[in-house]
Amino acid sequence: MRLVLTGPVAAAYPGTEIRLVIARGLRTDEPWPEVDLDAVEDRVAGGWRPSDEGDPAARSWHKAFRAFGTNPRRIRPSVDALGRRLARTGRLPRITPAVDAYNLVSVTYAVPAGAFDLDRLDGDVEIRYAAAGDAFVPLGDPDTVETPDRGEVVYAQGTRILTRHWNHPDADATKVTMASRNVVFILERVDAAAVPSDRLAAAAEKLADLVRPHADRVELATVDQTHLVAELTPVARSGVWPIPRTVTIPRAGDEPTMLTAYLDHYRETIELKCSGVDPARLSERSSPPSTMSLHGLVRHLAGVERWWFAINFAGSDLPMLHYSDDDPEQDFESLDGDPLEALQVWRAECARSRRIVAEAPGLDAVGAVERNGSYTLRWLLLRMIAEYAQHAGHADFLREGIDGATGA
Repeated sequence: MRLVLTGPVAAAYPGTEIRLVIARGLRTDEPWPEVDLDAVEDRVAGGWRPSDEGDPAARSWHKAFRAFGTNPRRIRPSVDALGRRLARTGRLPRITPAVDAYNLVSVTYAVPAGAFDLDRLDGDVEIRYAAAGDAFVPLGDPDTVETPDRGEVVYAQGTRILTRHWNHPDADATKVTMASRNVVFILERVDAAAVPSDRLAAAAEKLADLVRPHADRVELATVDQTHLVAELTPVARSGVWPIPRTVTIPRAGDEPTMLTAYLDHYRETIELKCSGVDPARLSERSSPPSTMSLHGLVRHLAGVERWWFAINFAGSDLPMLHYSDDDPEQDFESLDGDPLEALQVWRAECARSRRIVAEAPGLDAVGAVERNGSYTLRWLLLRMIAEYAQHAGHADFLREGIDGATGA
């Protein structure tokens, strides 16, 4: 189950960024003293005013609402509606601890906030334009069925609309209640100039801090122009990868066996980190600000295998892979090709490297082409173990950024 920012909405609103706080094992039946609504009400009594349409943050949502055909003074963006209520009454509503927490963060950071009960969802949630056949049952009015306007930005699961007008109002079926145990909290911005990323990130961290003492696990995720999809499904974090390893590192043995086993262990780690992922997602740059991806990492390692084992050690007359003096970063940057094909190329290069090592007379064999002096096969194997160990760490972060999976 995923949250998906669809292409047409992403293109129309390029400043969109969504921060998710995903809480599992939520305990709403205990006190949440960290959620101090009295403190923010005291600030209002002292003269502080929450964001309204005169503030760039709320004004950016007014502009977005008008762009998709909603009058923001008739149906107000959630951050504006909540702020106006607080300014007018001096009070925030008390609903449930979880809802109170995101309302507190919303008025404090001037960002729309909401939440869905994950156990009431049964498929991908899309942020898309409303279409024919869509139906919306508003919060607190389960006997009413509304038809969203065509072109209105909505959160949708199939034809079931979870939120109209992008962030206000919400549907009744997925509301967060005292019985909710697994919840995704959503914080949004639509204009980077009005709400910088660091402010939205700070809001998400604050909300996570409020929720964390009352949940078994809290995860954070981001949806934006470079990451249009976030995983909502719980991922096992036992450290036991669902696909078993085939390479065993012996605790004792001769030097060639030990060195090649360690290198194959790290090669297999890269293979496992790429397993079980939709091929299109292998190209995701899932650990910003780094531009690395699993696809790019595999391309890079294929080039490294060929460069060191085939071209330099064996002296084979082969072109370099994914590299030129004019474009030295193409291994990580040029991801137009098929990720599955890149994996096959890397596997073939690994197989060639193994043959070269097996055919060498021994670890003291010297490379055919000098690189800053001569080197032995022993040195090369140690160097490649270090290369793969470094990139296996990168692969850990990249895979976790795609779907939360850890281990292997």
